[in-house]
Amino acid sequence: MAIDNYGKAASSGAAFVIFTFLAGVVLFGLTGCGDRAVQDATPSNQVREMRFRIDEDLVGPSVAIPELGISLRPPMGWEPRTVPVQGDLPVDVLRLFVGDGPSYLLVGILDSDESPQTVAESLVAGENDELTDFIHNGIHFYQIRRVTAENISFSIVFDVTASDSTESGILQFVIPTTDAEDRARTVESSFGSVESL
Repeated sequence: MAIDNYGKAASSGAAFVIFTFLAGVVLFGLTGCGDRAVQDATPSNQVREMRFRIDEDLVGPSVAIPELGISLRPPMGWEPRTVPVQGDLPVDVLRLFVGDGPSYLLVGILDSDESPQTVAESLVAGENDELTDFIHNGIHFYQIRRVTAENISFSIVFDVTASDSTESGILQFVIPTTDAEDRARTVESSFGSVESL
């Protein structure tokens, strides 16, 4: 996507990312939680610790997100965009980064008093969604991986450490299915950069 097309991509892209997230919430309400995916998330009582390789050429400078108590390095070339008007959506979007393809990284707080595990389980829309949980840099994450013909999304839910509330934070990476193999390292590098403030 050329630089001069970013403005057009941002408005439709923001709506697409938020729609993708909302679709998960709505589908859960219709289909319930996939038992197989939930069982796969915690095969034992011990949560595994994950380490991610960070390719310095694939990520930009660190961005602090004090509302979530974390910092992260968005993918290189994914430009910050103005957060769209959100209305009554179940997520308060704090940051939005848009790349070509189109690709997106949404950073937000979920409007829910449920635990991150419960929220993540509620986002599982069917048997093809994969739910896993792991610890990275001292933070317990719950990841829902969803593959469609158009895109692959990674919705990653975790406890907000910046406040005493029971809010859950979310990072959602969305990349085109057509070049997912090339962009997987970018997503891994960006997510691997997440640290507590």
